[in-house]
Amino acid sequence: MGVLRSWLQRRRSDAHLGRVFKNFGLLLGGRGVAGVISLGTLALMGHGLTPEQFGTVVLVQTFAMTARGLVTIQPWAAVIHFSTQALQRGDEDQFKRLIAYTGLVDLVGGVAAAILGILLASTVAGFLDWNPEIVLLAQIYCSSLVIAIEATPKGILRLFDRYDLLSLQGIVQPILRIVGVATAYLTDAGVLGYVVAFYVSNLVHYVSLALVARYELRKRVAGALFLGVHREQVHRDFPTLWRYMLTAYSQKLLDVVQRRITILFAGVLFGAAAAGLYRVAWDLSNILAKPVLMLRQSILPDLARLWHDHDPSFRRLTFQSGLIAGSVSAAILGVVTVVGRPLIEWVMGEPYIDAAPLLVLLVLAGTIDLFGFALRPAGYAMGRPGVIVAINTVAMLIYCGLFFGLTSRVGLLAPGLASIAAALFSLVCLTVAVVRLSRDTSSGVRT
Repeated sequence: MGVLRSWLQRRRSDAHLGRVFKNFGLLLGGRGVAGVISLGTLALMGHGLTPEQFGTVVLVQTFAMTARGLVTIQPWAAVIHFSTQALQRGDEDQFKRLIAYTGLVDLVGGVAAAILGILLASTVAGFLDWNPEIVLLAQIYCSSLVIAIEATPKGILRLFDRYDLLSLQGIVQPILRIVGVATAYLTDAGVLGYVVAFYVSNLVHYVSLALVARYELRKRVAGALFLGVHREQVHRDFPTLWRYMLTAYSQKLLDVVQRRITILFAGVLFGAAAAGLYRVAWDLSNILAKPVLMLRQSILPDLARLWHDHDPSFRRLTFQSGLIAGSVSAAILGVVTVVGRPLIEWVMGEPYIDAAPLLVLLVLAGTIDLFGFALRPAGYAMGRPGVIVAINTVAMLIYCGLFFGLTSRVGLLAPGLASIAAALFSLVCLTVAVVRLSRDTSSGVRT
C-alpha cells in the first residue's frame, strides 16, 4: 500500500512539474520572440547612438524604473496566495474584493512612483551629469508610471494559468519599442526619439495588460466584477494580507538594488558610457535572468496549491524543477562563454565589446539562480516570506559590499563578481531553509 501511495504522489508531482514547464514554455515562447526583438532594438540603439548617448537613454529609463521599484508594492504574489484560499472556499465575492483592493494598491503605487521620479530627477541630475533637457525627458518618462497597474493583472492571469495570454501580451511592448526605435534610427532623432519610443511602448503595455486581465476575469467569475474596495472587509477576510505584501515588497526592494540602482551607480562612478556597457551585458545576460523570473512566477500557483493541500510532493517539485532548469542553464553558460564577445560585437558594434567579460560573469550568476529558482516561491507558498527576505537581505548586503569594495580594483567586473557571490550565498541558505520549513507539510504554517 505504501508503494502505491508513493507512486501516486510521484505521478501527481510529475503532473505539477509538467504544468510548471508547460506554463514556462508558453512564457518562454513569448519571451523568445520578445528577446529576438529586443536584440534588434539593442542593435539599432548601439549603431544609432554613441556610447555616451546610449548610456543616457539607459540611465533615463533605469531612473524611472527605480522610482517605480522603490514605492510600488507589486502585490501579484499576494493575489495568487490569498485568491487561492478564497476560491478554494468558493467565495467569489471575497475574491473580487481582494482584486479591487490590490488593484487600488497598484494604482496608488504608480501615482506615487511618478511623483517621486518627477521630484527627484533634478536632484539626481547633478550626480549623472544631466543637462536641463535630459532632466525634463526623465520627468516626462516618469509620468507614464501613473497608469502602471501591472501586478494585479499579472497575478490574475497567473492564478488562472493563462500563461498563453501573458505570452502574447508580452510581445506587445517589444514590438512597439522596436518600431519606435527604428523610426528614431532612420530619422536620426537622437536621445529624444529613443526615449519617446520607450515611453509610448510602456503606456500601451500597461493598458493592454489591464484589458487582457479584465477579459479573463469576466470569463471566470459571475456578476459584476467591481464590488467596491471595502478596505475594512478585505482586512477582516485576509488579516495577514499587508504583512505578506510588505514582506514581498521588501524582497522587491532587494531586487531593485541589483537590477536598477547598480546601473545608476555605474553611471555615477564611471559615466553614462560605462552605464551603457553595464546595461548591454545585463540585457544579454537576461537570456537566463528572465527565465529565472518566469519560472518563479509560473511555479508559485502550483506550489501554493500543493502546500494548501498538504501534499508531500511539494518539496520534490521545488528541488526537481530547479535541478532541471539549472542543468539546462549550465549548458547555455558554456555557449555564452565562447560566443559572448563576438555576439556583443555583432549586435552592438566594436565600442561595446568591453562588456563581454561582465556578460559571462552575470550569466554564471544567473545559472546559480536557476538551480534555486523555486526556493523563493516555495517560501511564499508556505506563508513564510519573511525567512526568504531575511536571507536575501544578507545576500544583498554581500552584493553591495563587494560591488563597492571591488569597483576600484576591477572596474565594471565588480557587479558580476558580486552577483556570483550573492547567488551562491542565497542558493545555500535558501536550500537549508526550505528543507527545514517543508520537512513536515502537515505541520506547516498556513496563512
